[in-house]
Amino acid sequence: MEDWKIPEQVIDRLMDDSDYEVYDCFGSCTVVVMKMPNGYVLVESSGCINPEQYDRELGVKYCKEALKRRAWQLEGYRRKHEYHETVEC
Repeated sequence: MEDWKIPEQVIDRLMDDSDYEVYDCFGSCTVVVMKMPNGYVLVESSGCINPEQYDRELGVKYCKEALKRRAWQLEGYRRKHEYHETVEC
């Protein structure tokens, strides 16, 4: 019986193998664009209320955490599709 779980190392490798561009917008918003190895692009943003407290690195951290959750979702969908193709549901 095949194990259909997705190891966290798979997601970590996907994140490491992706390309990123980071943009600072309007003095209080960080936008991170992630191009996955297959060319698919994901975008996340993070902002703060007070521009004087804007921290770019914190914004990048929050965006990458959100991108990682989205990568999990996409990989979960892909694995479920593979499972559905091979196992009668």
